[in-house]
Amino acid sequence: MHGRAKTSKGQVSNSDIMDNLVQIINTFLAQAHKGDLKTSSYPREWSGLKMQVSFGKGAPARIPWIAFIAPEMRATRGFYPAYLYYKELGTLILSYGISETED
Repeated sequence: MHGRAKTSKGQVSNSDIMDNLVQIINTFLAQAHKGDLKTSSYPREWSGLKMQVSFGKGAPARIPWIAFIAPEMRATRGFYPAYLYYKELGTLILSYGISETED
């Protein structure tokens, strides 16, 4: 569902990478309103970064998120870019996530 198209030389173009991200975000936004907490259909990596998606654990989150984490970082240690979706406002924000916990 979220594969990357390659150029004739076998390289992924910047346009294809961004189109792929737009597809992922559109799927994420639609799912956020359904109450489905499953994330197995999302890629585990995007453009060399680990990708984590959360719609909540046990109950739907008020603010679902997508985080992009560099190899040396973790969601529980460090900082990382993240999309936060404020469902009630219908607003998607690109921000930096900063850990407050340590494994």
